Amino acid sequence: MKDVTAVWKSEEKPKCINGTLNGYGRIRLYKQYQFGEIFNFIGAFKNGKLTGQARLNKRDGSYIVCLFIDGIMYGKGEMYLPKKGFTYYGHLINGILHGEGAKVTTKGNLFEVGFYVNGSLYTGKKIDADGFITYYDKGKISSGAPKIRVYPKETVLNKQVTEYYDKDGNLTTKENAYKYKIITYESQYKPKGIIKRFYMDDRPINSYYALYHDPHDLKKNFKEGTYINYDENGKVQDKVEFKDNQLIKE
Repeated sequence: MKDVTAVWKSEEKPKCINGTLNGYGRIRLYKQYQFGEIFNFIGAFKNGKLTGQARLNKRDGSYIVCLFIDGIMYGKGEMYLPKKGFTYYGHLINGILHGEGAKVTTKGNLFEVGFYVNGSLYTGKKIDADGFITYYDKGKISSGAPKIRVYPKETVLNKQVTEYYDKDGNLTTKENAYKYKIITYESQYKPKGIIKRFYMDDRPINSYYALYHDPHDLKKNFKEGTYINYDENGKVQDKVEFKDNQLIKE
């Protein structure tokens, strides 16, 4: 961040290992020519990255409490946004509502619950002040409660697996597949390392990184980092970057 100063304070003696901060404490960030801090982090740092449960406080009174994994906000948390009048309880990725969660008004009334994708309700329901319920299914308004889809949990972790898909992007068997994907899961829905997609004749389609990957519904995926597309001959066609599931425009 440009023109920003960070101040570290710790109740324990912080350690500097190879030029990186290690230990538990608070970092306050100040911007040049602005009065007061922009925001502050409270938590444990390992090799310069937040690790474990941590809290982010902003100057407007909002805050986020969430799990950090190697510097990335990922997991169940709590986000309080007083200007928007609600508190969110649920899964967060880098401060973005993504996963199962619910919004509660500052008065304690539930008004949204379900699965969020990139900050918006994807499947679930909204409840207005009069108690009227609007249902959502895969990002669209539904005439009734969305069908509960039960899928088997991913059981293979930290080992490369192959997933087969039909032309519509649905999971299928190898015999009925149009393309396949090679992926390794660190935990359920959390990939580790690069993800590679191929046609069944082994021609590459693309390769990319993601922080969230649901093989049963690819619209729930959360891309992060380099995304490479290949042409019919397997040569690189283009290369783009994603940040917080958004394409970075050059």
